[in-house]
Amino acid sequence: MSTGTAMIDAAIKAGNFNLALKLVDKKISQQPTSSHQRACRCFILAHAALSPESKTTIDDALKETLELTNKTPSDPNTLILLDSTFTLLDYKPKDDLYEAAIRKYQSHNLAYEWFKKTVNTNDIIAMQKATMALSKAFKPDTENGRMIKLWSSAVIIVMIDCCKDLNRLSNGKDKLLSMLGLKIIEGVETDLKKGLNAQEMFVKCELLLKKGDTKECLKELANFLTKESDLELRMIYFEELEKNQLWEELYQSCVDYLVKIGVDDWDTWKLAILAAKKLDKSDVISKIINDYKVGRNSQLAKIQVLEISDFEGKKQALKNYLDLYMHKLCCFLDLETFLKNEFLPKETILEILEEKYNKFELDSIFTGDKKATENDLVILVNYIKIKTFLIPESFNSKEFFTTCCKYFDVTKHLQNKLVEFDYYCGFEFLILAIESYLTINENNIDNQTYLNLIIVLENSLIRNKYEFHLQLWLAHLYSQTNLSAPLTRIFEVLKIKNLQIDTLSTHFTNHIATKTHNNDLISIAYNFYDRNVANELPPMIMSCFENCTFSKLKGFIEFKIRVENSVTHYYTVLQTIQNSRLGKSSDSVQTITQNQIPILKNAYRIMKLNGSDVDLKIHDNSDRKILWACGDHKVHEIPQKFIESTFGCLVDVKYIELLTLAELIFYDQHSRIWNEYRESFLVLVDKFDDIKALSTIEKSIFTILSKILADDTATIEINIPEKPTDSLSAEFNNYYFTLQDFERVLTTILKQCSPTSFFGNKEKRLQISKLHKDIKKLCQEIDRDSILVNSKQNINIAKANSQDWFVNDEFGKQFKVPIDVINVCYKNIEVDALKAIKEI
Repeated sequence: MSTGTAMIDAAIKAGNFNLALKLVDKKISQQPTSSHQRACRCFILAHAALSPESKTTIDDALKETLELTNKTPSDPNTLILLDSTFTLLDYKPKDDLYEAAIRKYQSHNLAYEWFKKTVNTNDIIAMQKATMALSKAFKPDTENGRMIKLWSSAVIIVMIDCCKDLNRLSNGKDKLLSMLGLKIIEGVETDLKKGLNAQEMFVKCELLLKKGDTKECLKELANFLTKESDLELRMIYFEELEKNQLWEELYQSCVDYLVKIGVDDWDTWKLAILAAKKLDKSDVISKIINDYKVGRNSQLAKIQVLEISDFEGKKQALKNYLDLYMHKLCCFLDLETFLKNEFLPKETILEILEEKYNKFELDSIFTGDKKATENDLVILVNYIKIKTFLIPESFNSKEFFTTCCKYFDVTKHLQNKLVEFDYYCGFEFLILAIESYLTINENNIDNQTYLNLIIVLENSLIRNKYEFHLQLWLAHLYSQTNLSAPLTRIFEVLKIKNLQIDTLSTHFTNHIATKTHNNDLISIAYNFYDRNVANELPPMIMSCFENCTFSKLKGFIEFKIRVENSVTHYYTVLQTIQNSRLGKSSDSVQTITQNQIPILKNAYRIMKLNGSDVDLKIHDNSDRKILWACGDHKVHEIPQKFIESTFGCLVDVKYIELLTLAELIFYDQHSRIWNEYRESFLVLVDKFDDIKALSTIEKSIFTILSKILADDTATIEINIPEKPTDSLSAEFNNYYFTLQDFERVLTTILKQCSPTSFFGNKEKRLQISKLHKDIKKLCQEIDRDSILVNSKQNINIAKANSQDWFVNDEFGKQFKVPIDVINVCYKNIEVDALKAIKEI
């Protein structure tokens, strides 16, 4: 946040608040009526109040800020500074600063600044007020005036949909708001001689539905769709017809869309079939389906239309579909819903599968009579996926494991035909084999297992390194070890960028800050949120308003909120803090306090709201399904237990809350709400068992921290777990890094406290100083030379074990990994492991 004066900004950044105050006081003496300079002074006082070196108190800063606020300044720059000041002071004014100013000074510039601020801060309720204020600032009969009125109507829809929690809209207010929106848009409609376009009609129909006038909405939609075809409006029309059980209208509309307009849409087929069955027109719709052009959707419709009792019809429909599409990648996903709904007995489907297996002469591939073709490969993949879906207990069978390995082996020659970025579905056999291996050997899984399976996947990726699921599984296997460098390589190979960072990066960054200092993954993710999200999402929403694409508005606003307040965003900030603290920078405390702590304070404000509305909670946007979106597309408990363990799981909201509270306790000691941080943290510490991502050493450190936060000042016993012995295990670097990080934390606590803070009490400082001395001694006793020697021994032992497993083990030898590949893999493992160890 800039004050607008470079020298003042530099003084604030350097922590020289006395100089900053002298500079601003000089400006005030030159411009005594300037509210902006007085706001600058309040802003400086707020920063000073949060500093351990300053004598300025929170109350001093708040008093002066409120005095200026009571004068109702209207300068937008002043309001921005005051708003930032209140945020620093953790204080929410009774009246919105902009709303109070607008009541006193009617100005379209001020109203527009307020509107832009609400877009930036995701304040949906204030956004509605701002657009109403903006509409009053323009003449209603001008083009701009009409556009702003449409904005206010569109925001009313967003507000009604998104603000349902915590009594934000009192009973009946949603109806009143929708009536207000309708009145506005009907006024616009009267002014427009050519009538409403599709986007404007979207707003009107949504408001009619919010008002409860479904009949009028359907009438408007029907009239519009006879003149103009719009997909979004048509989907609303179909949805409302279904919801209100207007089966005749739904049936006729869907058939017209499918037949007359000629759009072969699966969702429309389902609605048409549903309506036909309600109207006893199954024979009629069946004839339409049979006469329709052959395609995936019409073939699926042939299955969907059949009655539960039509056993033979469903059998034949499935056979027909498999004849046409069993050699297509879409086959399993198309049939998945029907398989879930058990549309045919399991035995019948398996019988049909075997019939198709024999028809396509797949046995000849295994007898050596022919080589598998691309079609054979896809048929085999669909065959085993459907079979496994129906018989999940297959994973317990050694025969199933052998079958998967055999399928992979007889089709792997097809990889030679691949060019860069080609998709190869044969990887599914390998994933199924690994899941089966983990299931069968549930009681014998250890770190050696992860290393062996890493080699299996590395071998399979030699010909096609861009195979997404194999690389993602490989990343999770590496996460179970002390090897972090490969995670960066996989991240780069998969070319993860933009929004994928928000949904996928937690597959790579679990505890990464306590495994290595030199990892680009944290900075890549941090820059995405700091630059791309901050700079691109607000203009995206403004563009939505300016181009009047109102059907996208709610989705865009929710998208912005979800990304900005995501688990991945806050975890990235937390890891950035930890990475910075473990680094050797002398100004890390200042950097963290200025750059990262404000983000975590925002996270805490949202955590405290704990609502169900989109803007009242932290969002877990991580794609938790994609890892299992292969094979039979089910999450199997035993493989998941090993692939998504403490170091391989995706972090969740509770873990983020615990870490956020801890960092705020360390760095925001002079906040008005510091005691809230403390109380909330102590509540979460009692629920360790609910937080899967916590490592053993983290649990010990947080337990010690909870004792520090108690009022008791007795000497704290250091109770931490035994040092890990396997330098290739995920716990190894995490143990030493976390211990060293805790020593830096205690240093920070002592550095940031003052006589007025909790930790500044004389007895408490002595207690922490004694603990710090003991922890520092443990860190100094780390024997890095001995660790390095033991690590080399661990690597040699692991290599020998892997060589033996791939040659002699009944499972290992079926993967058919060449000895030279094992040696190359261990050469890379040695380089990466020793590099990680040397960072301790």
